[in-house]
Amino acid sequence: MTSERREETNLYPKATVQEAEKRFGPEIEKRVIVRFDVEGIHFWTQAPEEYAILRNEHGHIFHFEVQIEVGDSNREVEFLHARRQIMARIVGLFGAGSLTHLSNFGSRSCEMIAEELGNNLIEIFKWSIREVSVFEDQFVGGRVIWK
Repeated sequence: MTSERREETNLYPKATVQEAEKRFGPEIEKRVIVRFDVEGIHFWTQAPEEYAILRNEHGHIFHFEVQIEVGDSNREVEFLHARRQIMARIVGLFGAGSLTHLSNFGSRSCEMIAEELGNNLIEIFKWSIREVSVFEDQFVGGRVIWK
């Protein structure tokens, strides 16, 4: 298929910023989204009796999603750089996160991990963090939203 043919069949042409503002108003939000996984452990010291097993250290694959608000559509925050910096902060705050060195989240819940990471990223990088989500094994988790 030629490039001309592809353009004809494009159902969603790119809108310019001006077109987007006409359609949605000037209040559009742009976000860079970074996702990654970290192998780690945590525990819940005050777990009720029916979940007593959670009082012991146990492992998960923790799935992270960090959303950073940007004003510029052209790599104001570059994806790969942001991912590397965020993962470095995980190591700095909680330890490694590889198969041989687990991140140790201690007694923190997913919400606590998300809040601590988000606040640290704001402080260190001055990014406009809007949301940080942390999931255990992709099924359940917590989200913190900065307004």
